[in-house]
Amino acid sequence: MKPRALALLSRLPWPLDDGGRIALYQDAASLSRCAQTVLLAMVPPGEAGTPLPRALAELGIRFVRIEHRPPATPRAVAEGLIGTWPHTLARFRNAAFERAVRREVEEFRPDFVYLSSLHMATYADVLGARPLVLRQQNLEHLWLSRLAPTFGNPLARAYTRHQAGRMRRTEAQLCSRMALVLAIHEPEAAALRALVPGVRVEVVPIGVDPARFTAHAAPSRPVVLVAGAFGWVPNLHGLKRFLEQGWPVLRALAPEATLRVVGRDLPIERLRPLAGERSELVGYVERIEPEFARASLLLVPLWSGAGIRVKIVEAMMSGTPVVATPLGAEGLEARSGREIVLAESPADLARETAALLADPVRAAAIGAAGREFARQRFALDAVARRTGELCLSVLAQAGAREAPAASQRIHA
Repeated sequence: MKPRALALLSRLPWPLDDGGRIALYQDAASLSRCAQTVLLAMVPPGEAGTPLPRALAELGIRFVRIEHRPPATPRAVAEGLIGTWPHTLARFRNAAFERAVRREVEEFRPDFVYLSSLHMATYADVLGARPLVLRQQNLEHLWLSRLAPTFGNPLARAYTRHQAGRMRRTEAQLCSRMALVLAIHEPEAAALRALVPGVRVEVVPIGVDPARFTAHAAPSRPVVLVAGAFGWVPNLHGLKRFLEQGWPVLRALAPEATLRVVGRDLPIERLRPLAGERSELVGYVERIEPEFARASLLLVPLWSGAGIRVKIVEAMMSGTPVVATPLGAEGLEARSGREIVLAESPADLARETAALLADPVRAAAIGAAGREFARQRFALDAVARRTGELCLSVLAQAGAREAPAASQRIHA
């Protein structure tokens, strides 16, 4: 019989329209294969009773949705200074969610609990003595420390630095309570091992379903795509910096190219003066796959953040060439000039982009190499299998139950 897993998610893993939801769907899909699973997720007010998307319903796990409205910004900012939790964690505290967690622990009696992100680890006090597995989608204090210098406002810069310090201490405290921490790539795993010596840390990369993407074909016109969730500040800061310093260079070198920007929370009116001619500020799109299909390449202008850029993995899965900063491609281990093209400054990003647009043979070769690279390293089936095996190994180590034979553990 499969063990019982309780999973806590900061939001429902659907639609697959940003890297966070794709990572959450990966977690749900992984647990569905190795355990009887109850999944608690936060949803916006009014969405607790809406029908589940077919892809989630087919996972065969029970979803419990709890309505959650993040606190107003002034309150959350104040709580980040004087409250129990740093600002970004305080935004996910919810009394109704905590009551639901208590109820499921008492009634379902899970063998282990899977916490999808540090935000959910703040509920550890109500989970009892059972093994806890924490999925770190990124290293929280690291991206905050990288973000702080990008703010021009000295108060915002000082506040973010303060939050990074608080987060480092909180991250260490919460991770120290885990039986297993899953890092997104090896550099962050090494940082976690140094932060919490003695805690087991393993690497599980992002998992993306290759079947979502068809092979890329060169478009009829040169289109440079920028895609992301622009409510995440590093994405917005990176886009603005490229529009100011890189886009003028690219327009001069490739006057026929169009810059197309898609993604949730794009402040179109604020950016329109910077984007100017030959730009398409689109905002939210329901499906990213057609965007990769019609783009000449994906551009990733990112100079702060942590974790792995899921949009790069998705673009590679489709065979779309990628031009990115080294930090944007952090943790992927893709080779510049082979599976990806890397450049540091906005102007260098523009020059590398223009060179790739001018050489379709080279662009196609990089896209094909990236596709093969992504399918070997980031295919969802293999990642889900590894996640399940690691979770079950925690049970075996804790003596909670006899570990099933390897051939029976994971159901593909």
